[in-house]
Amino acid sequence: SALDSGPVGDDADFMSDGSSGLLRRIATTPSVILTAVLVLVAVIGTRGLWLGDGVLQGGALLSAPPGSSDLWETYRQAWHDVGPGSTTPAPPYLAIISALAFLLLGKAPLAVTVLLLLGIPLAGGSAYLALRGLVPSMSIRLWAGAAYALLPAMTGAVSSGRIGTTMAAIVLPFALRSLVRISQPGGTLRRAAGTALLVAVVLSVAPALWIVLVVAGVAACVYLRMTRGWAATRPIAIRLAVGLLAPLVLLLPWSLYIFTSPSILLLEPGINSSALTDPGLKPWDVLLLHPGGPGMTPVWLTLGIVIGGFIAFLRADRIRVLTLIGALGGIALLMGLIQSMVLVTPPGSAAEVRPWSGQATLLLGLAMIAAGSVALDGLRGRFAGSSFTLGQPIAAVVAVLALLAPVLAAVWFGAGLTSVVRKAPASSVPAFVAADSESAQAPRTLVIDDDTAGRVRYSLLTGPGPQLGDAETGPPVEAWQQLDPYVAAMASGRGGDEIEALAGYGIRYVVLANGTSRDLVPTLDAEPGLRRLSSSGGEVLWRVAGTTSRARVVAGDKQTPIGIADRGTITADPYIDQALPDGTGARVLVTGAAIDDRWRAASVDASGASTDLEAVPGPGVMSWAQGFAAPAGTPIL
Repeated sequence: SALDSGPVGDDADFMSDGSSGLLRRIATTPSVILTAVLVLVAVIGTRGLWLGDGVLQGGALLSAPPGSSDLWETYRQAWHDVGPGSTTPAPPYLAIISALAFLLLGKAPLAVTVLLLLGIPLAGGSAYLALRGLVPSMSIRLWAGAAYALLPAMTGAVSSGRIGTTMAAIVLPFALRSLVRISQPGGTLRRAAGTALLVAVVLSVAPALWIVLVVAGVAACVYLRMTRGWAATRPIAIRLAVGLLAPLVLLLPWSLYIFTSPSILLLEPGINSSALTDPGLKPWDVLLLHPGGPGMTPVWLTLGIVIGGFIAFLRADRIRVLTLIGALGGIALLMGLIQSMVLVTPPGSAAEVRPWSGQATLLLGLAMIAAGSVALDGLRGRFAGSSFTLGQPIAAVVAVLALLAPVLAAVWFGAGLTSVVRKAPASSVPAFVAADSESAQAPRTLVIDDDTAGRVRYSLLTGPGPQLGDAETGPPVEAWQQLDPYVAAMASGRGGDEIEALAGYGIRYVVLANGTSRDLVPTLDAEPGLRRLSSSGGEVLWRVAGTTSRARVVAGDKQTPIGIADRGTITADPYIDQALPDGTGARVLVTGAAIDDRWRAASVDASGASTDLEAVPGPGVMSWAQGFAAPAGTPIL
């Protein structure tokens, strides 16, 4: 199968059949020792993120909800309560984290902690196990596991909250091993199906790496077709197609969405921000395995690994294996260079960002480490049986530099690298605002801040704060473009119908975020319809006048608030489930959710008869919202 379990190879030699000292033997197996050392390094390097109240967040990472069921609900729902409402498919990595959280007693924040803060030891252990068979030497595999776990892409991912990269790093070595095995004559379709599961995980968190794997698979099939003929290549091509393309079926409908929004193929889970990338990144930085951003070790530190990867091709007796590894690394390098040079627009955003090339350098680093490991294995015996040459001391120096790379990286990481991840309360608004957002009326909060150029930015919160998955399930940019003019008018103090429009969005509170320019405070204080409630901790809070419930019944100038179904849990089925307020004449139920032709509403009268309601747009400044013609009386909606 694609996955192997239990101690194998060198690890098995440390475990006898007797029961005496079994735990001691397990504790002294090489893989356990490597993992334990890397756990110690990871804990020291992230020592400020383990204790205290709150959940991990910051950088690309949003706070995790309390339970695994919350993540699962986000994944399975077709409609998401993000911004004014969204039907963007949820990313599949939420289901993976939810499954891990289920195993960890249902604690989603703990699952995020394990995947992010312990991603380094888990990745190191996976590389050590996956390299068996390719590299017989246990000591070389130990070095390879440590070097892979402490690549700049890994330290940068931990420091930037890039949980997708740490998840990819854990699964990638096993996925590559399985792809190699199904491309051999003894491969089976059953093993290809297991490979598809591993590749599906890679695709869900690292679409760019999936592209690299697909290109490499196609290149392998072309090479085999040219050297062995179609008859020998056909079964291998079928197995590779299952392993590489079946994940598209497994991850529907999200996999269809990424092709309609192709920028996702170069991005990764979480917040993609220009503040997390290095605008001055050069091509040779990518070659030296340094993708830029927070958490980078010195550039020179990886020289031994890179030079060793190139010198490895001097091992003529292993050139076939080294050529395959080099081809994969070359495709990864090309992907990293593309990511470092292009600008893309994430879905739901109008601002261009530069993709982070960390995942590509992760695969490139793994290829160089594998090449160096293959070349280093048995090298001493070859030197002992040959005459002295100038290449021998050069190879020895490069080997020492490569061997020292993970040691020095561990020292730098343990000493403390720049990190934007923090442990803080999940709620990003005052406590009473968070409590009000979970009430029956489910009001929203508009959070305003500015960037370094002084431009006003905003986010629309539908609960206590953004949560894991919200960055990927937001509405399209067109939904925000309808709100943009009203926020701009409020921030400029022009005066008009902007406060009425904000109230129509169900916005009850306006928060000026901590660290934002105070120049906006007098402007917002003077805005008719805004009343300042508090100013503490660097934040300023205002309340919006008028009807600010999420949903309401509008009859002329009168607006009557109504509640959302299942207080505290907002879904599309049902979204509203209650009796309408009494009324007659023409009136409109405004849902407070963006227009979508898949919304349905029905009223049930006292006799139990059900009547479908006509879909109409919201009136006036609420024309962005889905509405329904509300019947007279007090039927159940």
